[in-house]
Amino acid sequence: MKRLIHKYLLIPISLALLSIMSSSVYAAVGDECSIYLGQASLNEFFKDNTTQANDPNDFVEVEILDTSIDPVIYSDWTIQICEFDDKGKKNDDDGCSLEINLSSFDDTTFPWLVLNDGSIGSYYNFSTGFDAILLDGSGLVIDYLSVDGFNDQEVADCTGDELAFDSQASTPGASDKFMFRDPDGTGDWNSTPSAAEVPTEGSTNNGAGGGGGPQLNHFSITPTTVNASTCLANAVTIIAELANNNPVPNYTNQVQITVSTGHGNWSISNADGVLAPDPDTDDNGAVSYTFVPTDLAEIVLNFSNTHAEDVIITVSDTAEGVASSSVLINFSRNAFIITEDPIQIAGRPQSMTVEMWTDDAAASPSCAIDTNYNSNAQSLQASIDRAGVLLGAASPTINGTSISAAPAGITLDFSATPGSATFDLNTTDVGQYALTLEDTTLVHSSSIITGTSSLLTVRPFGLAVTNIIAGITLNPMTVTAIGTKFTTAGSDFSATVAGVLWSAADDTEGGVGDGVLDLGSRYDDNAVAPSYAWDTDLFALTTGGFTPATGIVGTLNNGDLLEAEFAGGSATVNDLQYTEVGSFTLQALATAYLGVLGADIVGDDIIVGRFIPAYFDIAVTNGEFANTCVQDPLLMLTPFTYVGESFFYGAIYPSFIVSAMNALDDPTLNYKGAWGKLDASSVSVTGPVADNTQLGSDLLTLMAITYTTDIVGFAAPTDNANGTFTYVFPNDEFLYNRDANSEISEFDSDIDITVTTVIDQEGISTTAPFTLTPNPVHLRFGRIKMSNVHGSELIDLAMPMFVEYYDLSGTYVINSDDNDCTNVATGDLVITDNLSTPATSAVTVTISPTLLGDQGVTLTAPGAGIDGSIIVTPNLTVVADWLRYEWDTTVGVDPFDDNPSATATFGIYSGNDVNIYQIQTFQ
Repeated sequence: MKRLIHKYLLIPISLALLSIMSSSVYAAVGDECSIYLGQASLNEFFKDNTTQANDPNDFVEVEILDTSIDPVIYSDWTIQICEFDDKGKKNDDDGCSLEINLSSFDDTTFPWLVLNDGSIGSYYNFSTGFDAILLDGSGLVIDYLSVDGFNDQEVADCTGDELAFDSQASTPGASDKFMFRDPDGTGDWNSTPSAAEVPTEGSTNNGAGGGGGPQLNHFSITPTTVNASTCLANAVTIIAELANNNPVPNYTNQVQITVSTGHGNWSISNADGVLAPDPDTDDNGAVSYTFVPTDLAEIVLNFSNTHAEDVIITVSDTAEGVASSSVLINFSRNAFIITEDPIQIAGRPQSMTVEMWTDDAAASPSCAIDTNYNSNAQSLQASIDRAGVLLGAASPTINGTSISAAPAGITLDFSATPGSATFDLNTTDVGQYALTLEDTTLVHSSSIITGTSSLLTVRPFGLAVTNIIAGITLNPMTVTAIGTKFTTAGSDFSATVAGVLWSAADDTEGGVGDGVLDLGSRYDDNAVAPSYAWDTDLFALTTGGFTPATGIVGTLNNGDLLEAEFAGGSATVNDLQYTEVGSFTLQALATAYLGVLGADIVGDDIIVGRFIPAYFDIAVTNGEFANTCVQDPLLMLTPFTYVGESFFYGAIYPSFIVSAMNALDDPTLNYKGAWGKLDASSVSVTGPVADNTQLGSDLLTLMAITYTTDIVGFAAPTDNANGTFTYVFPNDEFLYNRDANSEISEFDSDIDITVTTVIDQEGISTTAPFTLTPNPVHLRFGRIKMSNVHGSELIDLAMPMFVEYYDLSGTYVINSDDNDCTNVATGDLVITDNLSTPATSAVTVTISPTLLGDQGVTLTAPGAGIDGSIIVTPNLTVVADWLRYEWDTTVGVDPFDDNPSATATFGIYSGNDVNIYQIQTFQ
């Protein structure tokens, strides 16, 4: 779990209560293990019918072992179950369930949380194998179960011994319906038919061992020093621990504390529980202590022993049957007491004090610093014990003498304060060790005088992050939208992390500094601590420190560096990825260095960026074309458009949304405002030249189209302020060419508009062209047809003029769907008057506009004795050019370039003389 500890707030913590001499060894857990490991567990699974997908009796139970965990914390935890793929043979759901939050569990039986949900029950099938995982809110592993070797969700860096409890279960029996931990909450997995072991939903199970809660494994017993004085209390840290060396959650048992020699007294240094007896004055070394929840399973007791002897401390929990013992602790009447510098940072001189305490029964007081101890220069032997930690690290020095495991002679001056001397422990490397000083001269005492410090953990001053490079581009640290680009979001870049030494120039407070980097100083110009190696996190600062400030901070991937990746004090990671557009503040953090709680190391705040999108993803709205002839729906007429007639988009214009994507194929939300570089000129479009599928009359060539872009072009896109931009097409014009190949029956358009590229001002573009296919118009090849008429000069003549289209049968029929859509007006008629007395007949369009395909022309009677003809020709060139036709026999470049024409003849007729009037019917 990544914790944000700002370097200016980091407080060095004395490590005096820890000792490498303890019988408990620190065990680092995997980087993907949660800090809540051992504090909750997957506890029970019940499946009422092993071959039934869902059943209301199915349940999953999680037990919260540490009842002090706030529900706000565990409600954000998730469980997911994946089943072996048997291709549905058991009527179940192969694959994985959704991640289900514990907030959806029933907590009325706390600390047992229960999910009664048949839908998740379909994902755990006892007869085929499955696995389940419990994750904290950061996605780190709390508990895991693998059944019958199926391990689809197992996390490589938090498995096996790193987990708090058993994570493997064998195949349940053929009739088994109930799986449970035995003992409850912490034990190994067992399974039985439900009749043999009644499911204990929401309570402790009845398996062997019974009882719920965490299971004590051992005690960690850590004296401050293994060479103690009979004059001074020796602080002893006692921790009740699980098998994985984590504290036992909610530990409240009573323990018995005894000493091997039966000597000594105990008192509380830092504990909230009850010590008995208290005060302890019987000098028998035996007390009891009852833990309380606020102890968090860890206490510090002072042990005083006036007897010069070697002792071993034992702590026992008789209820659990667990007992642990400390290492050998030597109590002497003459002993060196070493007080260390509370700030233990590599490269910084550590001010140390050594005092020679004596327990002289003849003196008063009997216990004191021995002021008679050599008040001049004293020859001593100095050594360190690393206890296997960083054995190859450079040794510290005292007065220029290298101090290693083999005792080395040094000289300390005890003249300033009789019985006491100060010295500096100088370091050029990190490490963890206890310092032992010995007076082997036998001048002041007949026995060797010895003293050992508490555990010294010498950590780096800080973490330097350098060589931040993407390809050959060094990090420009850009924080503006127009600054130098670094790389694309989600792409790999590299950085080198090193633990560095203290520098006096970086820490000026109090002369030798306070161990905290001064404001304005940086770690990246300090010397490297050659032995630094520890799990180290690189991450993006989540509060401030990123741009755009109105956006969100992205995720820094692959920033978890393992201890094993370091060499010579540094490690380089080559696959860092930042998921967002903009810049971020990179921080480095290593926690609990060398296993010491509070020994945390931080790095500089480093601006990294600017990141840009990797490419654009497109989501299209095809839109629609609008037919030119659309009627009231109540008329139930078919909307259509004539071949040769221009049409445009309808109510829904084609549009597309451009999403800025990172190299991991995820959207980037910060591509907006000044950080979004799309404008009206970013789009290139290729219009159609032919229908996609409709062949012309030659049955070989696709119907040709003329596409005319709107002269205004695309407007600036709409910034949706979420990493996407919306483009809407302008008012483009389309027309099916009326040519020699276009006389075909009605069809629906099939038109693609291709956007060849969308490219922003910085060259980011779509990965390929894309098309939009608006909803079609219905095309008809049309014409206007007129017919000749003749009759008496005394009667008006009605000349037929109909709009026709070429139907599916291959003939022309009246287009009765053309209602109010064609409008040949009287003024559009070209009249050739061949009457014997011109201008005696008025020619008008009868119906304007069309009525169910009919317009018609009326010619008034010229009067008695006036005969001759009138030729009527509508000029469709402007009015309805798409309704001209090839009426003559001359085929030119445009075969459909003739206006219709008809002749009305007055006073001339043939036939039976009895007939008074004759008119040619339309056909």
